[in-house]
Amino acid sequence: MNLSLPLYVTSGEPAGIGVDICLDLAQRVDERPVVVLVDRDLIQQRAKQLNKHVEFIDYVGQTSPSAVGQLYIQHLRLNTTVHAGQLDVNNADYVIRQLAFAADMALQGKSVGIVTAPVQKSVINEAGLIFSGHTEFFQERAGVARVVMMLATKSLRVALVTTHLPLRQVADAITPQRLQQVIDILVHDLKTKFAITEPRILVCGLNPHAGEGGYLGDEEIKIINPVLKSYQQQGLAISDALPADTLFTPEHLQHADAILAMYHDQGLPVLKSQGFGEAINITLGLPFIRTSVDHGTALTLAGTGLAKSSSLMENFMYQINALNPKDEGHKARKRFGQNFLHDQRVIEKIVRAVNPRRDDHLVEIGPGLAALTSPLIAEVDYLNVVELDRDLAAGLPERVPYPERLNIIEADALKFDFSSLSKDKPLRIVGNLPYNISTPLLFHLVQQGANIQDMHFMLQKEVVERITAQPNTKEYGRLSVMLQYYCKANYLFEVPAGAFNPPPKVTSAVFRLEPYIEKPIQAQNEKNFAALVAHVFTQRRKTLRNSLKGKLDDAAFERANVDPMARPENLTLEQFVALSDASIESF
Repeated sequence: MNLSLPLYVTSGEPAGIGVDICLDLAQRVDERPVVVLVDRDLIQQRAKQLNKHVEFIDYVGQTSPSAVGQLYIQHLRLNTTVHAGQLDVNNADYVIRQLAFAADMALQGKSVGIVTAPVQKSVINEAGLIFSGHTEFFQERAGVARVVMMLATKSLRVALVTTHLPLRQVADAITPQRLQQVIDILVHDLKTKFAITEPRILVCGLNPHAGEGGYLGDEEIKIINPVLKSYQQQGLAISDALPADTLFTPEHLQHADAILAMYHDQGLPVLKSQGFGEAINITLGLPFIRTSVDHGTALTLAGTGLAKSSSLMENFMYQINALNPKDEGHKARKRFGQNFLHDQRVIEKIVRAVNPRRDDHLVEIGPGLAALTSPLIAEVDYLNVVELDRDLAAGLPERVPYPERLNIIEADALKFDFSSLSKDKPLRIVGNLPYNISTPLLFHLVQQGANIQDMHFMLQKEVVERITAQPNTKEYGRLSVMLQYYCKANYLFEVPAGAFNPPPKVTSAVFRLEPYIEKPIQAQNEKNFAALVAHVFTQRRKTLRNSLKGKLDDAAFERANVDPMARPENLTLEQFVALSDASIESF
């Protein structure tokens, strides 16, 4: 990817908040030029109105990014004077010129992508210009037969079969050919733009209750399901048409990479209710990357300083992740146990599980190629990362948004004093841990539990099952007892091998450890307790009486209220502590 090519941002309706939110781009840094298409006088006047100090630089082909506090602009002249919040049909042509310029630059290979701020469709049409939306405009400009409108949040993706159509026209527009075109584009772009190797798609029916077997409409039977069956026979994980009123439930969504809705207001209200102001609108099927904010012009907020730029920033971050090369020149190293996570669905699921807050003291162990680092750093004011691989550490600032928030610690996590980072607030630690150091690293961390709020880690599934196991199971062992003595342990979810590059030979899982502020049960001698647990599980097939012969007599078992004929996997944590406390000799 040519890093000298610009990313163009259209400022949209001049009377709306598009100009306001574009000003915030001056606080972002990327490896390439970011250029706002706007009237120079307008953006200067709006910056003054909002008391934002930005240096505007005319873009004349610069190949390096602007500095913080600077903003490249491509001047496009307004037709009339603009007042924030007051629409004027005379400026409709100005809005269209922005879109045409951005599209032409992308089609000529002179830019890497487009981010669009909101426009006022009614004003454009009132001016006599036929315009139904950005999606259709770029489709026509690019000369492609079909594009797909998809909105995405961190937890949900919704693509549309039809977009800006009156409701009475929707049923006639849903044809087998259209469905096939939309599904082909959706699957292709989920694989190429989201790195989802085997997409799982849930499909909304058109009619209430997906037609109720034909009693409430037969489009599902005659048109939709036959097309879906053909894809199922090809091995695609796509559902039959499902009732839309129950499809958007956690039970269904946890098994989906994307939802395919039949029309605009079937899918988007649910998505926007979950992440309004932080979603991105992606046009799939174009020969360039185009994204847009998820909100309108918000005329009443224009020029007030109250407009939020969060959706624009999500767009910017998506473009960074889509455009910046993440792994050029770096191969996974076996000696470090490296397998790089790339499945966006899994990444989003981990971030949701962590649920980072702005002022968290967050630490990531082994950031690798920044798959997790990028979304995490967008949520916090400051992110510490501990990386042993010097080559990876050196490239991290170029792989993430907000590199100024990043503190890179080149160190061996097994030897690092994490308590040195806690200061006045406990740490939250995240990581994809290599198997070869996982056990000693976990024990190293729980010894510093007083400085840690929680830990979210990914490991081999069988190891996670052992960590979270309960008594009387084959997985229950030393790891279970010792980690659950120090922490509350929860198994969260499974991660397939295909989510990594290179794919490991085993399935992984994500789990959470929460160190106890006050342990529910306290051993009198923790060193003795740890030694006892380690000793009996090295002889787990023996009864406790046999494995502890010469260490504990019958009186000790009686004091601990533990059956000497039991085996280690039968004992609860409380019973292990009782045995340790009842022992006379040290282990």
